[in-house]
This record gives sequence, structure tokens and C-alpha cells, in this order.
Amino acid sequence: MRTSEQISAFLGLIRGAPEEHRIAREQVSDADKKVQDILHWLENNEVLPVDGDGAMLILGVMGMVQRDRRVAKDAGIVLHPVAEWAKTHKSTMDSLAQLLGAVRKAERITEKRDYTDRTDIMKVMLGGPDEEDE
Repeated sequence: MRTSEQISAFLGLIRGAPEEHRIAREQVSDADKKVQDILHWLENNEVLPVDGDGAMLILGVMGMVQRDRRVAKDAGIVLHPVAEWAKTHKSTMDSLAQLLGAVRKAERITEKRDYTDRTDIMKVMLGGPDEEDE
């Protein structure tokens, strides 16, 4: 991986962290609301103990919602310090963006390098035509 790609990936992670953190918090909130809806439904509706299929469906959905909530909560926990750092270090982010531009420029220069001989040493060594013969 090129140096510019590594810097770009890092910048992308830092720049995207606040939004990803916000989305994770929303997902946790949505999951909490779903759990409350299920619990309130159970509170207000009678599920017969012999109704195994209905109870299993409710438990399956409840488990799925809780697993999704856990994934979102874990993502939020991990992204929180990155998101906070990004908010408080805007000048550092700008500096990294400038660094990325400089590195990309240097990579372009080194990729398209042409060299013009300054002497005839290679012609002499390889037995090319002499300037006098031309």
C-alpha cells in the first residue's frame, strides 16, 4: 500500500468517526425502543404458555434485537474516543490533509521520472554511435 493510501485511510477513519459514532448511538436507541415495544406488548397482551410458536417468535426477535444493540453499542464505545479526538484536533486534521497532498505530489513526481543524459558515458560504454559519426 502506498504511503498516500495509508494516510488517506487514516484520515478517512478519523473524519468518519463522528458520523459513525452518531449512527451507532441511533442504532442503540432504536434497539432500546424495539425492546420496550416488545415488553409493552407482552405486558398488555396475553401469550398463553402453551403457545410455543408465538413465544419462540417473540424470544427470537428479542434476541436478534439485543444482538444488534450490542454490536451498535460496542461500535459506539470504540468510536467515541476517536470522534472526540477528531472534534478537538481540527488543526491537526488540516495539517494531515496538507501532508497527504504533499505526499501524493511526491508520489506523482517519482512515478513519472524521466532522465536526460548529461554526458555520453553510456554511449561510450555500450558502444553506441559517436557524435563524430553522426
